Amino acid sequence: MSSKKIEPTPSDLRKFAYIVGGVVTLVFGLAIPYLNHGSWNQNLVGIGLVLVLFGTVLPKILYWPYHLWMLIGEVLGWINTRIILSVIFFLLFTPIGLIKRLFGSDSLKRKLDADATSYRIIPPERTTNHMERPF
Repeated sequence: MSSKKIEPTPSDLRKFAYIVGGVVTLVFGLAIPYLNHGSWNQNLVGIGLVLVLFGTVLPKILYWPYHLWMLIGEVLGWINTRIILSVIFFLLFTPIGLIKRLFGSDSLKRKLDADATSYRIIPPERTTNHMERPF
């Protein structure tokens, strides 16, 4: 988790109230019930509108809900990072590595050569103007 604690400004709390209140009101209170052919959810619309109202009038009251929301976000981010990286590793890198081993590929040139005196690869000679315009 993040060890740095940043205190939210009133502007941050206001943005939090508008975003979360708007999503709760529009998505969960109105759109999803409409798509399911049901009536709108008065409780969720009320919660969303109260969040927007508090964000507009008194954003400091949202200090603890904001911190709770950020804590939940950090925990979910930690979990999702592990899941996504594991999926990428096991579904992308592992099969590529197995296929390369199957066909005998040696990308790092790690095979031992008994006749070699050195494994150093000499770079090609450069001219003196290669540093004139490096970028």
